[in-house]
Amino acid sequence: MRCYSIRDWRKHFECSQSRKVAALTWMPVPLKHDGLGFRRLMTLPDGPSVYGAWMLMVQVAAKCPVRGTLADDQGPLSPEDLTLKTGCPANVFERAM
Repeated sequence: MRCYSIRDWRKHFECSQSRKVAALTWMPVPLKHDGLGFRRLMTLPDGPSVYGAWMLMVQVAAKCPVRGTLADDQGPLSPEDLTLKTGCPANVFERAM
């Protein structure tokens, strides 16, 4: 199974405070709703759902042993694994991936 990682994790989802703790209970999230990538995503019929799944994947990745990588001690996380962890339907994670 393919293992997904969040691109540029440290640049976008870490800050000086988060780098000091072993287990995150919060994380910084960029607030760029005027960026072209976000705006293009929101024009899709399922854009808001895909964005929601993306944010859930980022949050799960923040708690994984290697931050920013969707894998635990058992290996890569599948869309079905993400569903068990978050309650979001697997088909929405598949679309987001």
